[in-house]
This record gives sequence, structure tokens and C-alpha cells, in this order.
Amino acid sequence: MALNGLRICWGRKVKGLRRLECGEEVKDPRIIEEVMKLINEFIDRVEKRRGVLLSESATPFDNATNALNDWLRNIETRIGESNDEGIANLRRAMLNAGKRMLELLNQACEKWLKAYKPELEELIKKIQSGETKVIISGKPFDKSKSFTVRLYTEDLAIELVRVAKSGSITM
Repeated sequence: MALNGLRICWGRKVKGLRRLECGEEVKDPRIIEEVMKLINEFIDRVEKRRGVLLSESATPFDNATNALNDWLRNIETRIGESNDEGIANLRRAMLNAGKRMLELLNQACEKWLKAYKPELEELIKKIQSGETKVIISGKPFDKSKSFTVRLYTEDLAIELVRVAKSGSITM
């Protein structure tokens, strides 16, 4: 058990599984502090983007969906503009591919609202209440090496990475 109530452990690979599992529990307060820096950055970024990530109707895919819809309308109007049948066929192929991409985006939006968003909300609650397990890997004190914190739910895998050398944090 870590100082903050979270169970923090070193990750270990398990044959046949994609996700790391908990290995040895972390007791070093300096490592726990490094983990908490990354987790706090994650919470801050989610809060900053709360209007999209935790909205009942908006999704992280809305901008891409709107841009693709605009592009599809443009391509559709341009199909008949060319006298070259090859160009018209190319535009039709682009239109069909774009429509398929839009279908996939809409599926992603639905999945976000039904599964991922509720799991993200639940993960944040579990982090705040100290009920989640945190799996780490890498070198927490060697800034020339990456350090990764993993948070898992059923459908989400959140990786918080302090990037080697630059020290920037990716999620």
C-alpha cells in the first residue's frame, strides 16, 4: 500500500496477455512521489479537457467528424465538375472511402459515450479514493530513460510516460 492509498507495483509481462500485471509492490517513497507527479498531471489534463472528455454528448472525435463531413460534401460536389472520367472515378472512390471513415468515426463516438467515458470517470474516482492499482515500468530517477505509469480499466489502458531526455509527459 502506497502512502496515498493506491497500490503501486512494478509491471511484469505475462505470456499471452497484452497488459502488464502487478509484480513487486513499490515501497520507496521517492518512486511513489514520481508516480504521483504523473498521475496528478493526468488528472490535471483530464480536468482541463473536461468539456470534451467527460461531456454527456461531446466526444474527442467531434472535430474530426465535422471536418470529414465538410470534406465529403466538397468531394461530392466536385465529382461532376471534371470532364475526365478517371478523375470522377477517383473522386467517387475517395467519397466511398470517406463515408466508410465517417461510419467508423461514428462508431468510435458511440463507443466513447457508452464505454470509455464512464470508465474514465470511474478511473478518476478510483484514483482519488485510492482504490486503483498502478503498474509502473522504466527508470523513475534516470532522466535519460523513460518512466511509465499504467492505469487499466476493462476497456481503457492509460499510459502516462515521462519521455527520456526531454522530460515531457505523454498520455
